[in-house]
Amino acid sequence: MLQDISIPAISSANFAVNLTLAILMVHARATRSVYPGFGDWMASHVALAAGMVLLSAKAFLPPWIALLLGNGLIMLSQVLVYSGFIRFFGLSHQGSFVAIRWCV
Repeated sequence: MLQDISIPAISSANFAVNLTLAILMVHARATRSVYPGFGDWMASHVALAAGMVLLSAKAFLPPWIALLLGNGLIMLSQVLVYSGFIRFFGLSHQGSFVAIRWCV
């Protein structure tokens, strides 16, 4: 059963889910009042979806570009989630620079 599932299929499903979530979050932000950090979480879904597309496009793009930008966007999405939590809980941003340096 698991041998029938391929990496491109999983990547495509992940892209579709994150793009759908990003669209719904953009709509929610435009029509409702949202919590602090919501914009960062929304941007993290966009970055994750774009990173998945770039990783899936290794056949069409130069591999080093697809891998470098794709993995960079996926790591950026995690930094944005962290930044959203920092804003949501009202904490200082001193630790966020540590996370950004760790990802770079």
